[in-house]
Amino acid sequence: MSVQKDRQPFPINSTELDPAVTSVMGAPKSKETIYDQMARAKRLTPAQRKKAQKDKLRHRVMFDLPENLDDVLEMLSHEEVASKSQLASFLIIKGLQEIEKLGMKNGWEKVPIRSLRFDYKLNLPKIPDQFERRLKEFMKNKES
Repeated sequence: MSVQKDRQPFPINSTELDPAVTSVMGAPKSKETIYDQMARAKRLTPAQRKKAQKDKLRHRVMFDLPENLDDVLEMLSHEEVASKSQLASFLIIKGLQEIEKLGMKNGWEKVPIRSLRFDYKLNLPKIPDQFERRLKEFMKNKES
């Protein structure tokens, strides 16, 4: 019977082990050991350490948005002199408040799709004409 070195007979949570034991056992390939983290921290300047600590506390999420919707967010954030992420958060919260007021089935249309992850896709409503006109003007001014 051959022994596979990278396979353990029972799962071990390496975060509960002493760093010295973890380094001898061999840490999981995807995680760096505490010694690697300490060496990396020593190489950072104080400003870089502060930024790394701040970034660690951030909650980042990525969404795929239609291009024209992203442009509208950019236009509105430029007009309001606020970040796109804050504006998007505000609009999502406003939408949630609207759903709470009117109920969950707020007129969206679900279409069945053949996907392994999702059963439906939502047909997105058209961006209001007022925003389309403002967006055209904004894009024209942005190019010049």
